[in-house]
Amino acid sequence: MKKQIIAGSIAAILLLTAFFLRLLFPGAAELWPIIFLLPGIAFLILGITWQKKKFILPVSQVLFALCVAASIAEIYFKKAMDRRMTAQLKEIAAEEKFIEKNGRKLPVLVADDFGKYPGTITLNKPNLHGISKKMGKDRDGSLRTIYEAEYTLNEQGFRKVPVRTENPAEPPLLFFGDSFTFGIGVNDDEAFVSRIAEKLQGRRNVYNFGLSGGSPAEFLLILKNQVIEKEGIDTKKTCSAYYLIINDHRYRILSSRARNTGNFLTARQKADIAFVYWTKTRLFYKSELFHAISAKFHKQLYISYLKEAEKILREKYSTTLTVVVYPDCMPDMIDQLKQAGFRLLFLKDVMPDYKGYHTRRVDLKYEIPYDGHPTAKTHQLIADFLLKDISANAQKKAE
Repeated sequence: MKKQIIAGSIAAILLLTAFFLRLLFPGAAELWPIIFLLPGIAFLILGITWQKKKFILPVSQVLFALCVAASIAEIYFKKAMDRRMTAQLKEIAAEEKFIEKNGRKLPVLVADDFGKYPGTITLNKPNLHGISKKMGKDRDGSLRTIYEAEYTLNEQGFRKVPVRTENPAEPPLLFFGDSFTFGIGVNDDEAFVSRIAEKLQGRRNVYNFGLSGGSPAEFLLILKNQVIEKEGIDTKKTCSAYYLIINDHRYRILSSRARNTGNFLTARQKADIAFVYWTKTRLFYKSELFHAISAKFHKQLYISYLKEAEKILREKYSTTLTVVVYPDCMPDMIDQLKQAGFRLLFLKDVMPDYKGYHTRRVDLKYEIPYDGHPTAKTHQLIADFLLKDISANAQKKAE
């Protein structure tokens, strides 16, 4: 009896240790193999101690094996995720408070300037102007500047487009998406939306509604909160809207603050959101194993949000939507977009040799090293490509 009490106490300590590791260090991804392994050891100890009881030892051995397998799988998926980057840099805050640029002294923007202002849809600090500087610390301790870019945000926290006229001759252009549309890592005038506006020379007003970390859920949230009206856009004119989609958008729905926007979801989709959100985002936060398992639950959800956003644009604003597909999108995602009936443009037409996502590393030809966002040159490629489509559409309407 004494051995059983000791064994039970050890097992309880192991289980509590796993629980408190999860509770105290929710963002420590490297602890997940240990968190999975500790319950397995506890089950095995209990099984050996109570092996005289029928089925106790075999059951404990199965549970131990499952926990060991989960621990090994966690290590595997974590290494697979690490291999996606050409190098692993630890991001650190820039030390400067101000940076001189073109004779101007601009403040260095910090994390609190982005995502913490509930008065705006973007959660970004409104009327913001400064330098966003991303620094990295390599494994050998050396520092490097990943990017240094000038950002200007408007009253609603969206990226400001430099060129704007009072009475444009043609209808406005609306651009939606995530940080790729926003233009993370490039200056205000280098983002593809701004380049398009500059090329049009005021004939059409151009708006950048890109949200860093965004998804089709945020796209829908923007429309639901009448951001178009707040920007003073003339909704009586037939606009054109473009949404730049990347592969990660289908995985962002569950962690999106806008995931429950609207009543268009099916009962099954709502159940998927509730289940996977609370397990993946809350209980298994930072577990690469659970991320891999849960991915199948939300592959269809992003299509539902995108279709609802398209419906609002069409019915409320008489606006057509074109989905611009970034080359990192996997074939199954492209098939889903085609089956859903979206008008698609493929950036692989101007980035045919893109090798980023599929080789699990950053494509240094098109993306900012150690970051993954498009470079200024890539933004120029995207702008030129979209301008051809914009011009072709305008010519069709004129005819």
